[in-house]
Amino acid sequence: MIRCYGIEACTLMDAIRSSLALATPWPTRVILNNSLPYPTRTFSLFSFLTAKPSFMNPPVVPPMDASSSISWSLGLPLIPPFLNDKESDNVVALGPGVNYAVVAATALDTSFHEARGTVDPVANISLGVELAWFKRSLASICSNASDCRNLVGRSLILMGEIGGTDYNNPIFDYKPIEEVESYVPLVIDTIISAVNELIDMGAQTLVVPGTFPIGCSSSILTVRASRNKKDYDNRTGCLIRYNELVEYHNDLLIKKLNHLRELHPNVIIIYADYYNAAMQIIYSPIKFGFTNPVLKSCCGGGGPYNYNFNLSAQCGHVLATVCDDPDAYAYWDGIHFTEAAYRIIFKSLFQGHLKPYKALTSHW
Repeated sequence: MIRCYGIEACTLMDAIRSSLALATPWPTRVILNNSLPYPTRTFSLFSFLTAKPSFMNPPVVPPMDASSSISWSLGLPLIPPFLNDKESDNVVALGPGVNYAVVAATALDTSFHEARGTVDPVANISLGVELAWFKRSLASICSNASDCRNLVGRSLILMGEIGGTDYNNPIFDYKPIEEVESYVPLVIDTIISAVNELIDMGAQTLVVPGTFPIGCSSSILTVRASRNKKDYDNRTGCLIRYNELVEYHNDLLIKKLNHLRELHPNVIIIYADYYNAAMQIIYSPIKFGFTNPVLKSCCGGGGPYNYNFNLSAQCGHVLATVCDDPDAYAYWDGIHFTEAAYRIIFKSLFQGHLKPYKALTSHW
């Protein structure tokens, strides 16, 4: 059994096996998004079917996210990260595929955030950097522009999830929510620009996810805790204003994607509704087997949500503790979900949270 702990797009394998148990028509997969810090083989952000390098010790059992789960489910090999050594500029050849995702990558350039006093403590890579890496890699397998266009056109491209770090980092820095909200149109324009660029390169099938309900994450609930009970949703306990930020992001993304479909009627552009796929767990945790408090992390450093913003006590460090049964928890480390939760989230994508769903499944 393949397991993962706290990986953003985890265990899509089971969802695909149960919903789409046929061979894939896409010889190549491309993924662009923001990925998580745990697995040594994480696929996200802009992965041309890729694997994200880890900055922490990975679990004994290989962890999985969306693209790696797709690979396993379809009997395809995992592929290495573009940067195979985080301390150097060593890169791998594109070959059958490469992962360009980097933990904590942002949609907006790092210079944007640095100018506003926010410095990413983990990475300084943006979507634009990853897209440039992808273009650089194509030269290793394409003999000419026509070949490259044909390859990109036969690829399934997962663009995201990206943008969460653009909001999380300034929120952790205690920036006013109104300031963070002002970033949303810029983040969306950056995503749409990248999608347009890929379409110009020949892309024909793209999945563009929205982002997750950060107002329910243990990290945000801890760092931005409020004494005002009205700031919390009575039903879920999530911070209302921070989920409204995400809803704004997702609504604007959907609007922009609809416009792209009008401009490119022959290109399949699918929106993946990560937000509502995750919220079903928050609303009904017992229904899905999560017997522990749904907003509490399995791995962390204590407190009401088992999350400690002190870096020395965060998940993966000596002072952090880990629960005995991760499958009984929805959240892994305060930001990312557990394998069990991701399995439910990604199964639900094939039960109505891919829009338009038939546009993707018709390929099988």
